[in-house]
Amino acid sequence: MSQRTCAPTLSTASRGPNRLIGVAILTMATAVASVGEAGPPPPPDSGPRPAIRKPASADEIPESLPGRWKVTLCVMVHPGHAWIRFENVETGEVRSISRFHYLVGAWYDRENRHWHYPPTIKAGVWMDREQSIEYQPEKYPREKYVLLSTYVDNPRLYKGKGDGRGHGMAVNNCVSYSRDAWYFYTGEYYGLTRIHDPQELVRAVVHHHPEVLERRHSADDLAPPPADADAQAEPVASNPPSPPRTTRGTTGIHPPAVIQPASAQSPASPSGVRR
Repeated sequence: MSQRTCAPTLSTASRGPNRLIGVAILTMATAVASVGEAGPPPPPDSGPRPAIRKPASADEIPESLPGRWKVTLCVMVHPGHAWIRFENVETGEVRSISRFHYLVGAWYDRENRHWHYPPTIKAGVWMDREQSIEYQPEKYPREKYVLLSTYVDNPRLYKGKGDGRGHGMAVNNCVSYSRDAWYFYTGEYYGLTRIHDPQELVRAVVHHHPEVLERRHSADDLAPPPADADAQAEPVASNPPSPPRTTRGTTGIHPPAVIQPASAQSPASPSGVRR
């Protein structure tokens, strides 16, 4: 199973109705395969799981989330996706948000022949399309994608470029969105090369927070950048978003290795960056 949501979809430039229909069917099959399938139902002793939410498009996303939330920058290098994860400190509720191409991001249960939710019908920012990752921790261990976390009170939901509409190839994709959203909540900005891919974002994070390297199990994810990477990297001030100060985290940046589960910890008072 793969979760590739940053990748471009097939072109529909072929002429002729039969070719268009064939390409449409193949595109849909690719979208289903790209987000994988649900595993078997959890065993009875695994405890209850929350109901699956219907993903929300940019027009349906609420303005903010009430309460105190742990906001986490998440990146999967293989197969390739980046997103922002929210976990409510009091209730443990989990939400997520990222930018998607069209006809991707579905969750289909092949065993039960059931759509938990269909692919995106339009490109842009969507909320709660990472539930297939949350519901399958045995396939997607959290330490494989969690990078950094911070705490935010009543976080506003960042829509990004185009008011949450559209998706690009090299830029304005899920990596671009997650990088900018992290800046929106924390004030920490990562310069990337001209192609925004998950591996580049992980490298940029590790450059600022070397302790992240200790938690990553795949050395391939963090291979040294090319020799000219510094020359290709964007300057830190190259058109970053401009967040209101009130939206930034109230306890700085926390490597997940030093953060206890929300149910077992009361977040500390503001203390700046922790490494």
